[in-house]
Amino acid sequence: MALADLNNTTEWIDGEARKLNNRDIKRIGLVLSFICVLLSLCGLYSWTQEPRTKLKVVSEIANIRQYPDIGSAIIHQLPQGAVLEATQKQGEWYVIQLKLDEEKILSGFVHESLVTIIGGPPPEEVKIAEPVREEPVTVEEVEDVRPVKIQPQTQETPTAPLEYFRFRVSFSGGMSYMLGGDLNEGSIGLGDYYAASLGESKSGTVSPLRTGYIFEGEMNIALSSKFFLNLGAAYLSGKKESRIEYPEGTYVEVYTTRPRIRSIPARLSISYYPNPAFYIKLGGEYHFAKCSYYYRYEEADFWQEWKGDANGQGLGVFGGLGIEANPSGNVGFFIEALGRYCKITDFSGTDEYNESTGFQSTENGTLYIYQGHITEGESYPLLYIRERKPSEAGVSDAKVATIDLSGFEVRVGIRFKF
Repeated sequence: MALADLNNTTEWIDGEARKLNNRDIKRIGLVLSFICVLLSLCGLYSWTQEPRTKLKVVSEIANIRQYPDIGSAIIHQLPQGAVLEATQKQGEWYVIQLKLDEEKILSGFVHESLVTIIGGPPPEEVKIAEPVREEPVTVEEVEDVRPVKIQPQTQETPTAPLEYFRFRVSFSGGMSYMLGGDLNEGSIGLGDYYAASLGESKSGTVSPLRTGYIFEGEMNIALSSKFFLNLGAAYLSGKKESRIEYPEGTYVEVYTTRPRIRSIPARLSISYYPNPAFYIKLGGEYHFAKCSYYYRYEEADFWQEWKGDANGQGLGVFGGLGIEANPSGNVGFFIEALGRYCKITDFSGTDEYNESTGFQSTENGTLYIYQGHITEGESYPLLYIRERKPSEAGVSDAKVATIDLSGFEVRVGIRFKF
């Protein structure tokens, strides 16, 4: 009986031991399976994590926006030199994530013109889709954002090429139109005076000096992306020759006149660019001017001529419009049209008289215009340099002459940008 009990006890212990071993084996298997799954998930996470592109802010300030749109709300700002990471690119915008603290991560968009790639693979480019604007970002949602206190950008739009060129040098040339003033009155008046004195009709007319050419050099200094300060100097020159014949006398008399104007205006102006292709210019100028007259009268073998050169200075103002094309980054071409107002008086210089008999005379003085009388009721404007104000018989209404440079100019040119 005791032996049978012992055998039964031994069989129970063996059975229990087998049960215990099976439970332990199952537990160990479950633990190993959990560890394998955990390791697999860690490897899968590492394998599927998005590659990051490192970016560096190159502008004074980079705006992080809620959506890839220049008009979208600014949700954060980063200073120049800040480093951030991008996961992808949508058109001209990088998709970035900013870690504000241990718990908050801010997602947004930064424009490509404000940053440069400094490391990592190029971000995957995806097509821009219409953003789902569920709820706008509120002040409370970004209350922990502490943007760096720096001056705001002067140009929000990233496509503003004028902002990147602080200095420019321009060279141009073209046509100038001017009124001439008393210089033309004197040339025309002397021709009519000869016709009235001779009692003959005239063949031909005296054409007034109106047109000339102008060349200008100018330095442009950027005050902002839309305003430029301009310092320049120009050279303006024009002359006109006319010839009149008086054919009714014994001999054919000939009158020749050749007025001329030259000026070097020093200019100071401001240009305003509503857009990079169009600008408005306003400014002032100071003229260092010179005017000349030449009169010659011929009759058979006799001739006489007057040559006068006078200098004067005066202020003027101008304004106009320009169109600019920029085929390359550092070189541009432009067309400029300006209106000018400038009247200069108090010219002084020298008059030289010569005739075929050998007689010569010189007179230094001021440029005057006055009325030369043929009869008491018939007079014509005459212009000469005289030592004193004309007051002799046959003269009236003498006054200091005015040379009128008012008019307009049209120039084309090339502009170099630095």
